[in-house]
Amino acid sequence: MTGLTVRDLTQWMIPRMTMAGCHITDIQRTLGRITSTDSWPEEWGRTAEQYLALGADAERAGHRHTAHEMYFYAMLYLYEGQKTLFEESERKRRLFSRMVEVYRKVVEHCPYPIERVEVPYQAGTLPAYLHKPLGLSRFPCLLFIQGMDSSKEEWHRWGRYASERGFALLCVDTPGHGETRHFGRMLLDIPELVAAASACRRYLAGRADVVPDRIGVLGNCLGSNYGFQAAAYDHDFACCLIILAIAEFKNKTGDWDVPKWFFDMIRFFTGDSTGTPGAFAKYRTDFALDRANRKVTCPTRIFQPTEDNWVDWAQAELMAKYVDGPVTLTPVKGEPVFSGTAMSHLVPIYEQIHWVLPVAFDWVAEQLGTRR
Repeated sequence: MTGLTVRDLTQWMIPRMTMAGCHITDIQRTLGRITSTDSWPEEWGRTAEQYLALGADAERAGHRHTAHEMYFYAMLYLYEGQKTLFEESERKRRLFSRMVEVYRKVVEHCPYPIERVEVPYQAGTLPAYLHKPLGLSRFPCLLFIQGMDSSKEEWHRWGRYASERGFALLCVDTPGHGETRHFGRMLLDIPELVAAASACRRYLAGRADVVPDRIGVLGNCLGSNYGFQAAAYDHDFACCLIILAIAEFKNKTGDWDVPKWFFDMIRFFTGDSTGTPGAFAKYRTDFALDRANRKVTCPTRIFQPTEDNWVDWAQAELMAKYVDGPVTLTPVKGEPVFSGTAMSHLVPIYEQIHWVLPVAFDWVAEQLGTRR
């Protein structure tokens, strides 16, 4: 590892960045300036500032589409700047708050309607954005259950795929994610998250503009496990879409090879490292699908890579065994293009998301009865 630059060590992260919408040139330029983990937030912030200035210029000139795009890039780079800070600190909250603030500009100038909503949950609410299709007063909806080190803003780009196909996408910060973790201090607990998913479905079903019996659920990465459990728990979901199935808490390289950053991430979001001892062990136990003692009954489609170096094809096959309804397994073939170290998670499904996502959302449109 001697002589490797930060850019060398972070090549494996690029597919996730481009999947969200980061521009490859900005990624390479920013990574090339980063000389240490301490300079990571600062350099991503520098890149974001360039787009904030372009967005402000476009906004003053009345160029709404350009303003939307420039603010979108700025938001993503602010998001990248704080993403790797697994710490309970004012710095983390300040950086995250800035990203949330800029995202409001993205929403303001978006060419299709997005509504900021608060989903009732327990004694409070869950912050969310509802990406709505143009020209429809009533529509089906897909609930997005995200993975670990994520927030609802990161998935903005996915809203367009839903809107174009005549259904809405609800991107929500479930307990332990995004605003709920960094502002509300809520911790990640899988049973709580599954209950929150049902609360989101009930909220959507109660809206006048959502068709109540046509609400699906999407789970991505670690969120694939939570989303799948949500569909098994709540049989009123109309369909279940899984992108990168993680059916059990293990990976191909074995527990001894899991890097420290992965455990640090889980311990932070579950609260195990910030005052809730035992939360990490509980998370691992709750991850097991057989604990739910229920199966998914709605139509389910699972997109799974065949050459992922952490998550193998058998994970999709295992998840499919917990489906009593129609299930389709779609292999995403090909070796990873982006390299990394032995501690890197090389994710070829994200490298191929440019075709996976349109095909996946076409399937959702068929299940929910919308075609455009």
